[in-house]
Amino acid sequence: MSDISDMVSRDLRSYSVDLSEFKIGDSIGAGAFGEVFLATHINTQKKRAIKKLYTKELKGQDLKLFVREAEILAVCKNKFLLPFFGCTLKYPFSIITEYIPCGTLFNAINHKEGSPDLSATNKSIIAYGIARGLQYLHEHNIIHRDIKSRNILLRDNLYPVICDFGLSRRVYEIEQPNPNSTMTRDVGTPHYMSPELIFNRPYTNKIDVYAYAIILWEMLKETTPYKGMSDIQIAYAVTQKDERPEFPKIIQPGLKSLISRCWDKDPDKRPTFKEIVREFKDGKVYYHGTEQDEFKNFMHHKDHPSRHLSTPHSSGGRRRSVPKITPPSTPHQRKSKSTISSKSSESTDWVLVLNPSDPEFINNYFKAIETINAITAKEFFTVIQEIIAVITDVNVQIRIILPMIRVISKDVNLLKSMIESGLYFSLPLKNKNIREGTLMVFVISMTFYPSIMNQDFLNLLRPYISENCDHIIRLLNLYFKPGDHLIYMKVVVDFILENYREFLRFSGLNYLRLLNYVFSSNETALANRFGEFSEIFLKTISIGTDEEVVAESYKFIINYFDSKIVIKPEIIEKHLLNEALVDLVAAYLIRKPQIDITEGIVYKLIQVFPKSKLAFYELLDLFCDSPDKIGSALLKHSRTWMPNTESTFDYRLGIIIMIVSTKNLRPKIAKSSSFCKLLSSILDHNTSEFIPTITNILIKMFDEPKLYIKLSETDFFKKYIQVVSAFKLPDLTKGMIGLFETISRKVFIEDFLLYVPNLFEMLKDESEYTFPALSALTVMSTNEKVKELLKTYDFKHVLHKLKQVSSYKNYVASLQQYLS
Repeated sequence: MSDISDMVSRDLRSYSVDLSEFKIGDSIGAGAFGEVFLATHINTQKKRAIKKLYTKELKGQDLKLFVREAEILAVCKNKFLLPFFGCTLKYPFSIITEYIPCGTLFNAINHKEGSPDLSATNKSIIAYGIARGLQYLHEHNIIHRDIKSRNILLRDNLYPVICDFGLSRRVYEIEQPNPNSTMTRDVGTPHYMSPELIFNRPYTNKIDVYAYAIILWEMLKETTPYKGMSDIQIAYAVTQKDERPEFPKIIQPGLKSLISRCWDKDPDKRPTFKEIVREFKDGKVYYHGTEQDEFKNFMHHKDHPSRHLSTPHSSGGRRRSVPKITPPSTPHQRKSKSTISSKSSESTDWVLVLNPSDPEFINNYFKAIETINAITAKEFFTVIQEIIAVITDVNVQIRIILPMIRVISKDVNLLKSMIESGLYFSLPLKNKNIREGTLMVFVISMTFYPSIMNQDFLNLLRPYISENCDHIIRLLNLYFKPGDHLIYMKVVVDFILENYREFLRFSGLNYLRLLNYVFSSNETALANRFGEFSEIFLKTISIGTDEEVVAESYKFIINYFDSKIVIKPEIIEKHLLNEALVDLVAAYLIRKPQIDITEGIVYKLIQVFPKSKLAFYELLDLFCDSPDKIGSALLKHSRTWMPNTESTFDYRLGIIIMIVSTKNLRPKIAKSSSFCKLLSSILDHNTSEFIPTITNILIKMFDEPKLYIKLSETDFFKKYIQVVSAFKLPDLTKGMIGLFETISRKVFIEDFLLYVPNLFEMLKDESEYTFPALSALTVMSTNEKVKELLKTYDFKHVLHKLKQVSSYKNYVASLQQYLS
């Protein structure tokens, strides 16, 4: 829809602005979903940043994300959080924030052109400011979920401002985890992702603490963490090896301690931002070289919120709260009235004006409903309640209800009067043609006054679950929105659970989403009913045929994981082969439920891991627990995954590294023809990042010389020499020389003769290659063919020169002996 004013909360409507209030200038950035423009607010002449979305209509997930980002920005009233000045609720959909001129912390750290240089004091202030901003977010139950140096802006005074709340969530909104997401799209960026995020396990706001540690390290080293590593390599290093970026030799002890605790693999051991801020204020943490007086003065400033732009509808951004009301008694609790009583002379006599037997009744009604106000409305709706009870003509009922929907949706005071009159409870439901209108009145009423839902109201709805399932689910969702109105929670939850068969049959997906929302919003209050909720989801997984319905059930089982909740192995095997479910099943298995990992499950994981990152991680986990068993299964089915061109080399190499790291498995993989073909195909890909991995794999296969011979027969080493030489990268070249030396200790590979001239050239002039080349030639010269080739060169002169270096003497002596 091109106008979403009616789809957002009143609070957000108070921040609505018109782009005509701004003079829009040049584009200063663009992304996948929108473009950012520099603008000037005409009245104040202040610089603003306006993010315009590309889409002309907002609906579904796009609408939800836009509204959520705007609502979270509206809460961010802290000087270290990006100030929010409003949003547009019609096309072009835009979010207006302060313009921060000095670029990102990432650019400053990496010394990008035009970026400021950061002193130690600047870094300490930035670190403290980020912690202060995140403390504010966490105290308001918001998780940023994408903390990184690119999302920290710098003001002219180099104070930090946290931005980009597109992935942020309130704690009660978290659907955790989302196993269908990719590593970088779901939550955050791989370099900043905590172990629980990488493994898609349940997480808390401590993921922001972990990411904060990486930013502290970035400012310390002024470089990118895990440089040169792919996403998979980072994930493997962080989760399997518990690796973190290396500290410099000189570092302030308190800072080192803080970073180490912040990126601890156990979220419970990471400090809160309140504790982090306290450590800064106590003088325990700072960057080496910080001007202490300046830093202390900065920390003692209060975090004044930025001033928000006052909009025509907001009175400075503040909104009056909706008055609480008590629902009227239901019909059987009220005394029946035999007649409609007349009103006092001070009010309109609606009985005379609205006579249902009058031919002009409908026209009179239309005129009357347009004139009611907060004073006359309750009496008006009371009369309508009794009129509609005696009217049986559906067309007349419809003509009564439709104008009512219009007026109560526009004026909350009229809505309040309608509810207090009890009219909503008397509206017709039995006739299908009028029921839609009545349910719409219920939706409007529940949107503002969810407390009207009680046992009588639920009894009213129960007969219509089958025909109006989605409407009733919508009403139930409205009841569970945050607030202090949940006095009938037990009654409502009973209703939801007792009628699960009908809900599942007629609107399974929406019903399961309701269950997920209800439990996540009230987890503590409903802890004793967890078994009832999980049983419904478990049944759906076992017998469900709709992919989306089954997927929603997995999400609950994963989010609120209990190892005793067991899905049958045959169901797991079946779902692993379903492309829409495989990541969810793998996420469930990663959490280690109390089930036997059958051979069938392992085989299915092997089949799907080339396409599923989470299946790959589950295989890693299983391999760590049972390397021989899982490794043997992987090799048994190697033809399933080794030649799989649909898979990235990252996944396949990750599996091979595990296998060759297990001594018992090396003889088995050495016999695999698929293994040789895979190594050769990686060389064909001509990508430098995979060369060190291939080199290390071949070095680990030292005890399997027949593999080297087999590779030589396919011209692998000729291709290897050609590819590595073409890159001209020192680390790759030295790795290749080391590989030749290692292999030559076991078996002579004739292809190495091709590189002997290069090795000899490396001996002539001292360089980083001299020692590796000398060491390799010393080993290789035990072979007659190498020896004869070397004798054709002026090796005596070269060796004499090398002998002058004390660390080379033993190698030179051995080489001279072999060549004599």
